[in-house]
Amino acid sequence: QLAPIPRTPLGRSASPHPRAVAGHALAGQPGHELARGVVSRHALEEAAGVVRSRWRRVPRLLLLSLLLLAVGTLGVYQVLQTSRLAEVGYELRTLEGERSQLAAEVRLLEARAAQLARVAELEQRAAADLRMAEPERTLQVAVGVPAPGTIPLPERFVPPVEEPPEAPASWWRQLLDRLP
Repeated sequence: QLAPIPRTPLGRSASPHPRAVAGHALAGQPGHELARGVVSRHALEEAAGVVRSRWRRVPRLLLLSLLLLAVGTLGVYQVLQTSRLAEVGYELRTLEGERSQLAAEVRLLEARAAQLARVAELEQRAAADLRMAEPERTLQVAVGVPAPGTIPLPERFVPPVEEPPEAPASWWRQLLDRLP
């Protein structure tokens, strides 16, 4: 005969499994394994089922796939962040090059403006102080010699070219020079 199963306030049985309760009920009878002190592994696992963690209920494959998904997402995020950083670096380098080019153009324009201002000032001074005037007619002279490839400079602006010293003569050349 089986003993009644005690109930908890929630209506669940206090024992984890009906077979485990039956085993306890039969424990006093001769010939039963609990009477002899031998407990099967299956009976112990069923008795410990109440204590099992909730993580055991989640399939390990699902946990592994979620972990791999998280690691993959972090890897992709890192790659995207690194590529964006490189892209911004290239854009910055391009913009710095454009800025230096525009600064050079500004300097050329300033020099041109200063030159034009200077030319206008020179023309006014030449007309007022030296009583110079614009020519009434211009002459054009044709030259039969083609223009030089480079613009010739006065000698004072050209650095002198030093001829490199001669290399010492080889021993056999010195020997031939001594022969009559």
